[in-house]
Amino acid sequence: TSETRHTEHWEPNLHVLHFSELGGVKKMPAAAATLSLTSFYRPITDFITKYPFSSQVAISTVKATTADLLVQFYIEKKNATTWNKNRTLAFATYGFAFQGVTQWLVCVKGMRKLFDPKIMDKFCEMPFSEKLKYRTGLKQLGAQLTVDMTMFQPLMCWPSFYLFKEFIMPDQKDYKEIESGKSVTAYQKCRFAMSKYGDNFWEDNFGMTGFWAPALTVIYSVPVQYRMPILHSVSFVWCNLLSFYRGGDGAH
Repeated sequence: TSETRHTEHWEPNLHVLHFSELGGVKKMPAAAATLSLTSFYRPITDFITKYPFSSQVAISTVKATTADLLVQFYIEKKNATTWNKNRTLAFATYGFAFQGVTQWLVCVKGMRKLFDPKIMDKFCEMPFSEKLKYRTGLKQLGAQLTVDMTMFQPLMCWPSFYLFKEFIMPDQKDYKEIESGKSVTAYQKCRFAMSKYGDNFWEDNFGMTGFWAPALTVIYSVPVQYRMPILHSVSFVWCNLLSFYRGGDGAH
């Protein structure tokens, strides 16, 4: 049945090793190991399959939040007193709204609107040796990378990050010149956010391209159902770097 094929796809034929009381090693049958893996992974994979958008948004939110917490507590050695809660909130919001919702629309839905999905699917399903011979697929891969690096990254990714950060954890030093008693307007926050992005434009985009270009080459080359899991794995590393270099009030 299709259900049986789905299970076999996710569960490797493993033996589970247990130490006996005498210090030896016993092997459990593969069927027992498979049953154990099924009971653990099946609810997760069923939920992701049934609710792909919601699950990816949830994963993105948790991923970005966890990355900032790791950087603050384990790299910057903060504690419950010095922990910057607004910074973590900014990363959680960024993970939800941009990395979750926007990246889903761009990476899963958008690319299939911009480019021929038949060529995309054919290229993604090919073995690596065949991919190198498929010129049409390689050209489309290059076009996807170009769109990502020259449009999505500088015009959406970085601006949204600086905006979320400015609205949730503004640097009060930036607003000293504003007359006392007057509230800071949304326009002023947007202006300060884009000013900071402008100061870091080349460094941010060259750094991001160096990190993401190799990763996206792989991501855009695999079957579409594997794109978001791989993207989230790589993105978790990126979120840690983002928190360390751009998470605080000043850049490292």
